[in-house]
Amino acid sequence: MDGPNLSFTEKATNKAPEHGFAPSNIIDQGYPIGGINLAGQTPIILVNDGPSMGGFIVPYTVPSASFWKLGQAKPNDLLKFKEISVEKAQEMRSHQTEICSSRSVS
Repeated sequence: MDGPNLSFTEKATNKAPEHGFAPSNIIDQGYPIGGINLAGQTPIILVNDGPSMGGFIVPYTVPSASFWKLGQAKPNDLLKFKEISVEKAQEMRSHQTEICSSRSVS
């Protein structure tokens, strides 16, 4: 994805070499599915075929109930994100599961 240039604190830009060259480098961590991975200045949304762990920060996660929107995005589409609570994301997933259950298909 393309977006505005990210800025990083002095702590992220002035660090020991073992913590990686880019300011977005961190010690390896697990990545959530739907995580927005900041690999330098290039945001990447990690979905089912993405890596499970690595050394870049993941400050946001797309709710799983919104993955269908990502799957239908075309190159150069504009994506807009808004912050929601964990509770709202869980509510969205529960609602989607309810309407897509085996009982809803006849």
